[in-house]
Amino acid sequence: MKKTGSIFDRKIIIIVLALVLLFFIGWLLFLAFTDQSKETSKVNSVPAITKVKLLEDMRLSGRSIYINPKIILEKDTEIVEYVGIINTGLTEKIFGVKIGFINKQNLDGTGPKVIRKDEVSFFYSDEVGKRLSPTAGDVIPVVISTKDYTAGNYWYIVNVVACSELSPTPNCESYASQVFEVQIQ
Repeated sequence: MKKTGSIFDRKIIIIVLALVLLFFIGWLLFLAFTDQSKETSKVNSVPAITKVKLLEDMRLSGRSIYINPKIILEKDTEIVEYVGIINTGLTEKIFGVKIGFINKQNLDGTGPKVIRKDEVSFFYSDEVGKRLSPTAGDVIPVVISTKDYTAGNYWYIVNVVACSELSPTPNCESYASQVFEVQIQ
């Protein structure tokens, strides 16, 4: 009996160790996917109320694109802003966004001795891919990060392109643009 009891005890220990190891691996996978989903959800999701309000404000003002014209941030912070697009054309188009640097001004009003174009980081999907029918609109989230950058006023331009089709060769044209300021205090 002792031999069968000890084999039985070994099997229980092996099963318990296997379950603990399985739980630990599952917990590590959960943490890995949770952290990744937080980062991608910042860029890929727009709160419904924000989307509805932004698009309604754009329609009332007659704008085809919109981004907050002045964004004020502290150093070493991150914020999500939104680029709104409304198709004012008569045909379905595929839209994309590209953000470009214009200029920087120090807080004292002087220009910088050396211009670093990467002072402010933008995280967004710059691929063309928002398919909108006439009068339809959508909102693209843009994460703005000022980590480890210097105080000042930065001017950027958001350019929206519209394409009639993407394959086999894209037929794209400039749709609209807007200048905006990022002020780091």
